[in-house]
Amino acid sequence: MSTCHCFTGTPGDRGYEPNGSVKMIHGLNVYQALAPAEVKGEILFLPDVFGLATHNKILADQYANFG
Repeated sequence: MSTCHCFTGTPGDRGYEPNGSVKMIHGLNVYQALAPAEVKGEILFLPDVFGLATHNKILADQYANFG
């Protein structure tokens, strides 16, 4: 179910380049974004149908930056 809140996000910086790396694990391409400092936990981020699109890599980078 979608609501009006689905469209309230803001576009990212057009000049941003993802910081992580794409790796092959068990035959699947995965994007690994590492935290820059102390890690508080781990997140398995499963993107939508757009897969490893740049906007999903940017989201993974942002989650990693929070540790």
